[in-house]
Amino acid sequence: MIGAGVTDMIAEAVVARKLETTGHEILKSIHPHPTMSEAVMEAVADAYGEVIHL
Repeated sequence: MIGAGVTDMIAEAVVARKLETTGHEILKSIHPHPTMSEAVMEAVADAYGEVIHL
């Protein structure tokens, strides 16, 4: 990852991997808006074909 704010995204990914979190658990967790870590949740939602915003 390259860009401003990606350290937040990397941190979320590292914690998720360390805790062996599933994609569905990431989707159910609260992500503050607007944040870069929210992009991780949106990417997971897109990977599962779920709606990102209603």
